[in-house]
Amino acid sequence: MEIVKTNKGGSKICFNGHMYVIKHLGKNKITWRCMKASSLKCTGTMYTELQHDNPVEKNPHNHLPDKEEIKVTKCIQKMKDQVTSSSMINPVEIFTENVSQIETATKARMPTEDTLKRMLRRQRSKNCPINSTMIEGNYKIIMSIFLVNTITV
Repeated sequence: MEIVKTNKGGSKICFNGHMYVIKHLGKNKITWRCMKASSLKCTGTMYTELQHDNPVEKNPHNHLPDKEEIKVTKCIQKMKDQVTSSSMINPVEIFTENVSQIETATKARMPTEDTLKRMLRRQRSKNCPINSTMIEGNYKIIMSIFLVNTITV
């Protein structure tokens, strides 16, 4: 059982070839539902303790386990973690390094190269925004140019 972050910052559990997201957080246990609940109308559910221990599958899934999708999700999460941890490395380098290490079957399931690079650039800009003093300095320069142009006209 492995835990991966969702796009919104939540938790996703990979267990027996299926991925689950939190459905309900109770006092003693967490109820998880299958990631394919909306797309495939899957009723697969699982319970864990609050510490994500002792998983128990309750309802069966209506689809087969997909280990390749889990590998894709882990690879994308690894790339996102790398791009946020070091802002000096180019997202293209991170993409190239990680894609070269995965299997051919997993590569076939990955999003397109352009999509992944855009995702990594957005992730980096979300976690490492432009310096506000830099923006203020640019604003002052633009305003001074604007004032000079309006006075000379």
